[in-house]
Amino acid sequence: MDFPKINLEDWKKILEKELKGKKFEDLITQTEENIPILPLYTDQKKSSSFQNEKPGWKYMLILSCRNPDWKNLALEALQNDTDNLYFLNVSDNHVADIQEVTKNFPNVDIWYSGHGILGDAYQTECPVYTSLRMGDHLSTALEIEKSFSGQIELRGDLYQEAGGSAVETLACLLLHLHAIHKNVQFPVISLGLGRNYFMEIAKFRALRQLIGHFFPSLPNYKLVAYSCLYNKTTGDIHNNILRLTTEAMSGVIGGADCICLDPFNHLTGEADAFSYKISRNISHLLKHESFFDKVADPLKGSYFIEDLTQSIVVHVKELFEKWMIAGGFEKLILNETIQDVLNRKLKIRLEKFLNNEDIYVGINQYMPKDFKREIILSHTQIPNTKFLPILQINIPHHA
Repeated sequence: MDFPKINLEDWKKILEKELKGKKFEDLITQTEENIPILPLYTDQKKSSSFQNEKPGWKYMLILSCRNPDWKNLALEALQNDTDNLYFLNVSDNHVADIQEVTKNFPNVDIWYSGHGILGDAYQTECPVYTSLRMGDHLSTALEIEKSFSGQIELRGDLYQEAGGSAVETLACLLLHLHAIHKNVQFPVISLGLGRNYFMEIAKFRALRQLIGHFFPSLPNYKLVAYSCLYNKTTGDIHNNILRLTTEAMSGVIGGADCICLDPFNHLTGEADAFSYKISRNISHLLKHESFFDKVADPLKGSYFIEDLTQSIVVHVKELFEKWMIAGGFEKLILNETIQDVLNRKLKIRLEKFLNNEDIYVGINQYMPKDFKREIILSHTQIPNTKFLPILQINIPHHA
């Protein structure tokens, strides 16, 4: 027996009958990307191309060589199925120690980032990223990248932490990639994992489709997912474990090749072997108990996710092409057009938090009685740049 096909208009009529006077449009909300979220979706024949066809991911630990216990932390991580190690603040006298610690783990990928943007033989992190965070040497960093070859990491999470929505973040990242992709042999492309679960999933899926569209001949690249800082708390630090878990899920489902989760007490400066273990075990739990590594692109065909993915793609293409016409990455980062856009988005993010338009459970809603809301900056405003610092908008402290 053939059942009649029901289209979106038919569903709207059924829905409005149950709403008793309200209209379908009354339930439509808007994301910060200006993408409408409908109360229901039907098959619109939308599908996302260029998705990750291999299930599974690697887990990465970031360690600073300035941490007096970095060797022990690195060894414990390696002995407990950490796949990648990313060493920060590497200098010449650290290289032998790193080789000694990792010598029995030949299958582990080792990444380095050292002295800064000038003369750094171990650098993996892109010079522009370092420059924007430090607030100086931007012109020099751009010149270095023009002649850069080998492996380099483009950190899209920087733009997200500075205020960018999924659309601005991806447009900035693609603009940066366009400026250097001809010289780079093994790009590592990174995104942050924010608080909007479904949007983060769609953002990662959209990035793969956009790279396939704009850079079809790009060599094999790795897509890395970093947990964000802007939505973490120093007051109720164990609440961060819940946030890290949902962020890891969105990165994995979105198709990241590698995920990296900060310890839940990272912002308090108290990260230790236990908190590193908790973050590592989130990845293990998703693999060995939830079996997230058994299916590639598990949300393929989901009406909502496919629609959201394609909406992001359309918005990013429009902004990317607009910025290319305006002069491209180097011009727009030097004349601070990109910084101005991110500044405005960051102010909107803050206003929505203050007005309780964006709900942070336990932070600006359902707060413990002995907590008060405070707003702090995780980095001081850097005088040499308009690039705003990462904003911690939801830090509860004991009253």
